[in-house]
Amino acid sequence: SHIGGLGGAVAEIIAEEAEKKVRF
Repeated sequence: SHIGGLGGAVAEIIAEEAEKKVRF
């Protein structure tokens, strides 16, 4: 299971997109 590596990278991208939606 790659929850640590791949999941972490995906979570970072989702967090960045969420920040953009909150700011604008």
